[in-house]
Amino acid sequence: MAEDLEGQRARHHAEWQQRLERAHDDAERAAHQYQAVEPEHRLVARTLEQQWEAALRGCRQK
Repeated sequence: MAEDLEGQRARHHAEWQQRLERAHDDAERAAHQYQAVEPEHRLVARTLEQQWEAALRGCRQK
């Protein structure tokens, strides 16, 4: 019984860790895209900034 609980805990921890890593990767990707936009492309930059902020919120929620 204790081994089952420990195994389940380990699986949940690994799953949570993967979700956190994905959220972090999403935030880094969004930051890179935002920073790569030329200033004259303001509309694109605003959209990418919103995506970046959403990805950062996802990191904080995980």
